[in-house]
Amino acid sequence: QAKRRGRATIISHQTPPYSPSGLYDELLEIHDLMHQYLQLEESGVRDETQAQIIKKAIEFNLHTELDLTEAQVKQNFNDFLPKLHDHIHYLAQATTPIGLHTFGQAAEQNFRIATVMQQLGEPFYEALGVDSKELFAEPFDTLFQQKPFTFLASFIRGEKSTDTIKDSSLHEMVEEAIINEQKLAKDGEMEALLHGLQGGFIMPGLGGDPVRQPDTTSGTNLYAFDPEKIPSKAAYDASETLYQSLIDDYQKQHDGHLPDKLAFTLWSSEAIRTYGLVESQVLRALGVKPEWDAAGRVTGLTIIPDAELSQARVDVVLQITSVYRDQFDGLMIKLASVIEQLAEGDGTTNIIAKNSQLITQQLEKQGLSLKEASRYAKARLFSNPPGNYGSGVTSVAMDSTRWDDDRILADTFIQSQSHIYTTEDWGTPVQQLNLLQSQLQGTDAVVLSRSSNLHGMLSTDHPFEYLGGLSAVIKQIDGQNPSLYVSDSRQKQAKIISASTLISNELRTRYQNPQWIKAMQQEGYAGTVEMLKIVNNVFGWQVMDANMIRPDQWQALHETYVMDQRDLGLNEWFAEQNPTAQAQLIERMIEAIRKGYWQASEETREQLVERWQALVNELGADKGADKTVEYIEQQLAGFGLNIAPADAQANNAQSEQVSGQVLQAQAKPEQQQDSPLPWIVVLLFTLLMAGAIHRFYQFQQWNSNAYDR
Repeated sequence: QAKRRGRATIISHQTPPYSPSGLYDELLEIHDLMHQYLQLEESGVRDETQAQIIKKAIEFNLHTELDLTEAQVKQNFNDFLPKLHDHIHYLAQATTPIGLHTFGQAAEQNFRIATVMQQLGEPFYEALGVDSKELFAEPFDTLFQQKPFTFLASFIRGEKSTDTIKDSSLHEMVEEAIINEQKLAKDGEMEALLHGLQGGFIMPGLGGDPVRQPDTTSGTNLYAFDPEKIPSKAAYDASETLYQSLIDDYQKQHDGHLPDKLAFTLWSSEAIRTYGLVESQVLRALGVKPEWDAAGRVTGLTIIPDAELSQARVDVVLQITSVYRDQFDGLMIKLASVIEQLAEGDGTTNIIAKNSQLITQQLEKQGLSLKEASRYAKARLFSNPPGNYGSGVTSVAMDSTRWDDDRILADTFIQSQSHIYTTEDWGTPVQQLNLLQSQLQGTDAVVLSRSSNLHGMLSTDHPFEYLGGLSAVIKQIDGQNPSLYVSDSRQKQAKIISASTLISNELRTRYQNPQWIKAMQQEGYAGTVEMLKIVNNVFGWQVMDANMIRPDQWQALHETYVMDQRDLGLNEWFAEQNPTAQAQLIERMIEAIRKGYWQASEETREQLVERWQALVNELGADKGADKTVEYIEQQLAGFGLNIAPADAQANNAQSEQVSGQVLQAQAKPEQQQDSPLPWIVVLLFTLLMAGAIHRFYQFQQWNSNAYDR
C-alpha cells in the first residue's frame, strides 16, 4: 500500500529462520509406543502397549484431531494406528519459525542450514535415501545430528567439496543450498537502509516466505507484479484438484450432500503469493474459466456451458479485504461482471440465478423497484467502503468486558462489510437492505487461503477477523456455523484442510512446543508479547466460532504458560521480562472462563488466579479491565486466598500522615500587558492535538488490516 499510494521505497527484511518441529514430551512418548507395538508379536505385552497408546492418545485428544471418537479408537485400533502414526509424522515435519528476526542480523548458521534444508524438501531426503516418513520424528535437539542436516552442513561449511557428489540431481540441490545459505547469511538490510537514506539506489527484489520461495531477497526494494495476471494459468490448473478436494471433504462431512453456496475471503497478500489459487477455486465453483493474452494477462472470464461442466455450479459470496479492493479492482470488476451474467440465467438449472431471483423478491417487498432489486440481488462482492480499512471486529472481540452477547461481533462485521462492488455500484452501502445477510444465508462453507510458513491461524488476528467474522454472521442468520476450510499452499503440494485442524496443528507444533517457546524466550520482552498475542488470538477464535477451540486446548495453554509443565522457567522469565504480559495472558484465560466459553476445573481456576495475584501484588503487573479483575477477586475470595496486600497498600497510602513545607499565600504580581503569545501557543497545540487524534484513528483503521498486503 505504501508503494501503491506513496511510491515508497520498501526495504525487505528476512523472516525468522525455520526448522522442522520435531517431537516432544507426549508426542515423543506416543510415537515410541507405536514403534514398540509394531515390533512386538501377539502377547500380553503387545496388548498392554496397545492400551497405553489408546490411553495416551485420548488423554491428549489426538483422536479428536483425526475426527474419531473414543469408541471408534477402541473398536478399530488397527485402523486408528496408521492414521495416528501419519498424523504424528506430519506434526514432526511441520515447518516452524524459530524466534523473531532482528533487522540487520542474520540468523545463526545452524538455523540457516535448517531453512535451506527445508527449501530442498522431499526430493533431497529421497536422494539421500533416508526414510522421509520417520524423518524428524525425534526430539528437536537431535535435528543437527540427523543425516539431511549433517550432509548439507558439511558442504555449506566447506568441509567437503561438491565435486565428491556423484549423483547429478543431488549435486545440483547441494549447490543450490550453498547459494541460498549465502543469501541468508548476507541480509544487506542495514546497508540498504543507510544507503537509501543517503539517496542511493536500492536494487529491486522479491519478498516472501523463503521456504516456499527460495528466490526471496532481503535488503532490496520490494516490487509487486501485474495484478492483471491474476489468476495465472498455473494457478487455475492447480485449482482443479484443490476445488475437487474441497467438494469431496464437504460431502464426506455431510452425508454425501453437495454444497449449494460457498463464501471466500480474498486477501491481497495471498493472491500475490499464490498467483490467484483461491480466486481460481472461485471460478471453478461458478463454472467459469479465464482467458489470457500472450503476456499472461487475464483478458476476460468465460462462462463454461452446462454440458461441459463436470458438476453443478455453486453460488459464491466474496468478502474482499480492504487492500485487495484497492489493488485488484480490475479482477473484481471481471468477477462482478461474470456473476451478473450468471445471475441473469435460467433459475431452474443455475443456482446463482435462482438465488438472485429469490433475493430480488425479498428486496421488492422492502419497497425497491424491480430494476433496483434485480441490480442489488446480483451483487456477490462485499467489502468496506472505499478508503476505509479493517472490519473493527478484532478490537470488539478483545474488549470482551464491554459486551455480554457475542452477536455484537457479527453485527460489527456486517456494519463494516455491507458495501457492494458490482459493475454499476462501487462501494455502495446496503446495510439497510440486509443484503450481506441475504446473500450469506444458506452458506455451507467458507474458504480462506494460507500460504506463508511464518503466519498461520493464530500468529495474527486476521484469520479470526475475516474467516471467523463470516462464520459468526452465518451463524446469526442460519443458527449454525458453516464448515470452515483453508486452502493450504504453504508447501509445494497444496491441499484443503479444515480450519480447526490447522489451528490444532499450529498449537501443537508451535505454541506448545518447547522449541518455539525457548526461541521466544531468547527474544526477551518481544517474546512475551508474541506469547500474549497467541492467547489473545485463541480467544478471538473462541468468540467468533466456538467450534474452532476445544477445552483441552485452553487447558494445554494454561499448563504451558502458567504452570510451566515443560520446566522452561517461564514464570521466572515473565517476571524478569514483562510480568504484565503474563498477567494479561491469564486475564484472557479468565475471560474465557467468566464468559462461559471454557469450563475450567476448580484446580485450574485456583492456579490461574493465584499466579495472577502474585504477578500483581509481588511484581507490580498492571491490572486489566475492572470486570475481569472483579471476577478474579471473587475467585480469590472463594478459594480463601488473601487479596489484602494490594488493598492494604492503597489504604496505607491514604491514611499515612505527611509533614513538610506549607503553602503560603503570595502577593499577586502586578498585571502585565497581555501578550498574544500564550494564546497562539494554545491554538497551535490544539490544532496539533486535533491532527494527531485524526491521524491516530486513520492509523487504527489502516493498522487493523496491516497484515492483509
